[in-house]
Amino acid sequence: MAALIEGNSIRATSRTYDVDKETVMKLRKDAGYKAAEYQDKAMHGLTCERVPVR
Repeated sequence: MAALIEGNSIRATSRTYDVDKETVMKLRKDAGYKAAEYQDKAMHGLTCERVPVR
């Protein structure tokens, strides 16, 4: 995950760690689901006064 977070592509990450591109993509997908699950639990019931819109 660190390689992807640092901006490496999926292909570069798969070559660096000698794994298939599909493995890197599955890891990224699984990490996304876990992050969403965490945020749903940790950020429940918050009151927001301002929401920045870009």
